[in-house]
Amino acid sequence: MINTLVCALLMLQAPNPPVSIQAGGNMLLQSANLERSIEFYRDFVGLPDMGAVRPFTPLTAGLADLYLAPGAQYRPKTLMVPGSDLRVELIEFRNVDAHPVHPKLQDPGATIITFNVRDVESVAARAERSGVHMITPGGKPATLEGGKARGIFVKDPSGFYVEIVQRNEPIPANAPPGNVIGARLAITVKDTDETLRFYRDIFGFEPQSGAFMADKAFTDAAGVPATTQYRKSTALITNSNLYVDFYEYRGVDRTPMKAVIHDPGVAIMRLMVKDIIASLKGAKALGMPIVNWSGEPTMEAGYWFFMARDPNYFFFEVQQPSEIRPLPR
Repeated sequence: MINTLVCALLMLQAPNPPVSIQAGGNMLLQSANLERSIEFYRDFVGLPDMGAVRPFTPLTAGLADLYLAPGAQYRPKTLMVPGSDLRVELIEFRNVDAHPVHPKLQDPGATIITFNVRDVESVAARAERSGVHMITPGGKPATLEGGKARGIFVKDPSGFYVEIVQRNEPIPANAPPGNVIGARLAITVKDTDETLRFYRDIFGFEPQSGAFMADKAFTDAAGVPATTQYRKSTALITNSNLYVDFYEYRGVDRTPMKAVIHDPGVAIMRLMVKDIIASLKGAKALGMPIVNWSGEPTMEAGYWFFMARDPNYFFFEVQQPSEIRPLPR
């Protein structure tokens, strides 16, 4: 009887987020030059490349609404990340008024994609001959996490921050072949408490919050001023194996990022939901900014979409499959 009552109470207290995630992992990166971005993630990072690049095509009415880009053309390219639910989806627009954004790592809205690898030395060796923008001094892997890992920080051609890290621990037996064996995401935030409340209330995340700390090895490797302290919190995206770290910095000047959804340098996480109407209604009720043109779900290629953002100008493309299938093109 007692166990039954406890279970019932836990069910009553369980979070019931308005945006109930069924799947997540596509990380959309607005690219300034698609070919250069592909070369970076394929040839430098080492992601597998499957399929040809599509030519520029006009945006449909649904995509024009989603990306605030009527009359524009675009071309996307998706690269899979071995060992992770993360997919890197690169998008380049043209015929649109775009303003590239280049936040510093400590600026709210900046992002880092961390790729876990078997051998960081081989990736670092490719940096100079590939013309990669190296951030870590000397271009050599730095010792991180008190000796638990070695890594380098770089920028991709559009200015996104990327960390390549090799952990000093046995590689799991089920790790994929090849050098890249996993990934995670990090977002720089303005205020940790505000951000964690947002992700808890909107998505039902269960973040683990950290305290401010000084970590010279990290700040030196990442190109952040030595006076900086940071606070790191972590959450798992529901129904995925993708972790998100939230970094708040202090002791350094910070400029919150402001951008339009189609600007090069903007990052977007695509999330699949079961009920897009309920998700939109619940998100609006909790004050989540909806940023696509109509402010309502729009349809493209058999899916309903809306675009929203968090308090730090990190964007979300929320989607649900439609029962109405598109006509063949």
